[in-house]
Amino acid sequence: MLKEYYLTNPYPDPAEKRQLVQDTCLTPMQVGNWFKNRRQRHRQQNKYYANHPPLSPAKMPPDALEKEQDKLLEPKEKKKRKETDE
Repeated sequence: MLKEYYLTNPYPDPAEKRQLVQDTCLTPMQVGNWFKNRRQRHRQQNKYYANHPPLSPAKMPPDALEKEQDKLLEPKEKKKRKETDE
């Protein structure tokens, strides 16, 4: 319930917080802390993604996808792959 509310209003006013306290059976401090922590987490995530944008396959070096695939394959699958390549 708090997550859905946060998406529409990350800064509830005191009246809205009182309503959330009644709806969730949490204390006013718990509701306030939840929103404070959620906003902080959101800021940290935004900061991380601003500094580390996801790589799209087009931006990756040509051999990077193959290297990533090799990391994910189990040793047994690697052996099968090498046998079929030969």
